[in-house]
Amino acid sequence: MSTVRRWRPHQPPRALRRRSVQFDNVALVPASLLPCKATYQAIANALPRGDVLIVLPTSDTPEKRVLETAATRFAAKGRRVRTISTAAVTQREREDEP
Repeated sequence: MSTVRRWRPHQPPRALRRRSVQFDNVALVPASLLPCKATYQAIANALPRGDVLIVLPTSDTPEKRVLETAATRFAAKGRRVRTISTAAVTQREREDEP
C-alpha cells in the first residue's frame, strides 16, 4: 500500500518571524517565468514598499485559480496587490532584448 505524503506548510525560520522584519515586496510567479526573473523583479521593485506582484498564467488552469485566491487573500489582509499576465512579462522581456 502506498502512502501519500501531503505538503504541510511550516513556520518560517525564527529570524523571519520577528516583528521587526518587513519585506519590501512579494512576487508570486509561475515557474515557467524563472528565465524572465530580471523582468518581473524590475516590475516588483518599481512598486511601492509592501505591495504584492502576482503574475497570472494566461490560460485557465488550477495554478491560475490558486494565484487568484492568493491575490484575494493578500487584499483581504490589507496588502495592495498588482496582478499582471504572463504575456505582459514575456512581451516586456522581448522589448528589453538588444
